[in-house]
Amino acid sequence: MKSRTIPWAVFFMILVITGTTLADSMEELVGEYKKKYESLTPPANSSVNTDYKQEQTALGILYFLNALNLFHQQNQKAIEKETKSLNKLDKIISQNQKIIELLSILAEKEEKNPTLPIISEEDR
Repeated sequence: MKSRTIPWAVFFMILVITGTTLADSMEELVGEYKKKYESLTPPANSSVNTDYKQEQTALGILYFLNALNLFHQQNQKAIEKETKSLNKLDKIISQNQKIIELLSILAEKEEKNPTLPIISEEDR
């Protein structure tokens, strides 16, 4: 029994490592898994041995790993987008700090030497 399990495990690990079974989306992955799983199930009252259960288990593990890989890729994309957004926000914050510094300098100069024309109440 164990001698049959090892080749199946090696075969499925090779598939996972090479990435030949990676689906584009989770829906495609689940649909493909259901079809393959059902194809491994023998008909009722069949005289087929119990190897199909091992194949179904190996198939389940393979698709579980593919789903984890898909989640990982989606998370990486989300992290990249978030990083870009944070970089933009950091840039805006630094620009705002420079504006505040310049306005502070202008306010100090105005206090020391009021050279800017003051709009009177009548002109408003």
